[in-house]
Amino acid sequence: MMAVWQRLMRRLCESFDRLRSQAPSEETRAELLRLFTLNARKSLLAGWLATVSLAAIMQQLVGGLPVLKWLLCKIAFGLVSSIIVLRYATRPRSALDHQKWRLPLLSAAACTGLGWGIGGVFMFSSNPVHEMTLAIVLCCVAAISTSLYAPMLLASAAVSASIIIPSVVLLLSSDVLFYRLLGAAGIMFLLVLFWFAWVTHRGLLRSTTLVLDNQRLIELLSASNEHLELTNQDLRERHAELAQAMNRIEKLATTDELTGAVNRRQILEVLRQQMAASLRFGTVFSLVALDADHFKRVNDTYGHPAGDKALFELVRVIKEQIRTVDYIGRIGGEEFVCVLPHTILAEASQCTERIRAAIEQTIIRHEGDDICVTISAGVTQHHPGESLDRLMARADAALYAAKRDGRNRVNAVAGEPIDVAKLLQARGWLYRGKQARKIVALRRA
Repeated sequence: MMAVWQRLMRRLCESFDRLRSQAPSEETRAELLRLFTLNARKSLLAGWLATVSLAAIMQQLVGGLPVLKWLLCKIAFGLVSSIIVLRYATRPRSALDHQKWRLPLLSAAACTGLGWGIGGVFMFSSNPVHEMTLAIVLCCVAAISTSLYAPMLLASAAVSASIIIPSVVLLLSSDVLFYRLLGAAGIMFLLVLFWFAWVTHRGLLRSTTLVLDNQRLIELLSASNEHLELTNQDLRERHAELAQAMNRIEKLATTDELTGAVNRRQILEVLRQQMAASLRFGTVFSLVALDADHFKRVNDTYGHPAGDKALFELVRVIKEQIRTVDYIGRIGGEEFVCVLPHTILAEASQCTERIRAAIEQTIIRHEGDDICVTISAGVTQHHPGESLDRLMARADAALYAAKRDGRNRVNAVAGEPIDVAKLLQARGWLYRGKQARKIVALRRA
């Protein structure tokens, strides 16, 4: 027996320790009290309607005086309970001290139960049928009250005990066996209500804890999302700034800062790409070398700022006369080249003549002075397979021939074609006769 007793006490201690470790937080307790008050407020009107209905029924069974005594007690206890619940419910949540209000709310639940329980004493009847009817009504009220007050375990137990115990004590003190059995049944029903209150309270406790945890998690996720959104926005802004900076760097690396034309390195790269495409696909392009006539006189007469403006205006006029797929690049000083893709020599000569005429008619105004500039140009067509140096040398030769002939003119030079098939064989390329014939045909055309 001693061992059984020790084992039982050890299990009880373990249960109490487990319950202590699972004690709800203050936030959970406050939320349960809020649910308790909400249910209590909802039950106020229903409780008074049930009181009037029971009084009307019992007045026919036991007479008016017992019912009147019960109504007076019920009103007194009901007013006390209502005042406590309404005072708690109408106060601002931030000003509430939940620990301080636990005892008043427990007292309100006890008053509600006593208001019903005293009815079993005042309306006691020697008629078993009448007593059974009253007992059933009180048990129903106790069950409903237990479920409504479940958010607060002690209040749920207090309201059910206050309803059942007064009638049970009266029934057990009777000499009639039926009443004693009815009192014993009331005790068993009260124990069932306690168990039901415990189970319901634990379920509400777990669900409330989960709801609060979910709310905290949602707030944390919302804050994290806001932080991530701000971070993403910052990254997008930095990416845009970086893209703009890269564009500026790329433009500075490929563009002549003074005139806006592509620089020497970039125009040479364009020429290499056009030559590779010509060798691979048999396409043609033309190269135009341009030079401003007597440009040193402009710098000496009007100053270098005027010369800079004149170069800028030259490039502007050239861009207006060429296509968007064409390229204008500055080689150095007042020397420029134009790359005209998919353009044969005759078309390139016509285009260059338009450029020369447009520049000749352009008047550059600088600080009250009117400056006129002319250009000389050499035009040539690239032949598939020839080198960049040979192409540039032929264009320069045509340009210098135009200068020797009196300047302000365009000189076109065709150049000697190259046998592409032999060139490919000499370079060790594996080519197909069909493609070689196609390139030769284009060259002859």
